[in-house]
This record gives sequence, C-alpha cells and structure tokens, in this order.
Amino acid sequence: MKKWHETKWHHIYRPSVTKLLLWQLILAMILAFSFLWVDLVATYSAILGVLIFLIPNLFFVRSAFADSTAGDVHQIVRSFYKGEITKLLLTALLFGAVFIGIHPLNIFALFIAFVIALLANAVLLLFHDRKRIERPRNS
Repeated sequence: MKKWHETKWHHIYRPSVTKLLLWQLILAMILAFSFLWVDLVATYSAILGVLIFLIPNLFFVRSAFADSTAGDVHQIVRSFYKGEITKLLLTALLFGAVFIGIHPLNIFALFIAFVIALLANAVLLLFHDRKRIERPRNS
C-alpha cells in the first residue's frame, strides 16, 4: 500500500480552516442578531442555533485535520470519519441540552438559524479556496 506522500496527490492544499470558520462565525452571528427585530427570546434562540452548528464544526475540524499530514491515506480517512461521527453526536447532544435546559425557547428561530448556518457553510465551502490542488513540482 502506498503512503500518502508517495502518491501524485500528496501536494493537495490543506484547507485554511481558521479563515473559513471565522467567516462562518461572522455570517452566523449576523443572522442570529437579525432576530432582534422579533424579540429577545428569538435572538438568543437563534444564537443557540448558530452555536449548535458551530461548536460541533470546531470539534470536527480539530479531529479531522489532526492526522492530515500523516503518510497513511487510511489514517486520514479514519480521522475524517471520527470527526464526522463526533460532530453528529455533539449536535444531537447540544439540541437535547437546549430543549431540556432553556426555557422559554423560540424553536422556529433556533431551527431557522441552524439551517441557514448549515446552508451558509455549504456556500462558503463552494467558494472558499478555489485553488485546491497545487500543480505537481517537476522533479
């Protein structure tokens, strides 16, 4: 089995995740504070929806890119799966904690903010770092 650094694809750029997460945070907080026109409950519900999206994403990035410089492709794939499973479980736990512990709660604002943050993430990923693969160096 070839190691990652032995393949022709070993020059793939590692995403600049910090910049992407910062943009996610900025867009999500603008969205959350746009609920101020409704009321304070809707605003903090929207902020919670955004945080339910962002916190698991931070854990995913930390877990998924922990082994991204490793030589074994299978290890990289395993770290991505581990990160995704952690993200899904943490999202479910955070939703449960908010439903149990926060009263009053505007469920509509919570879910709208979560879904819009999710869609904004997809759009940011489409337009972020268009140059994904570095041209192979001539040896």
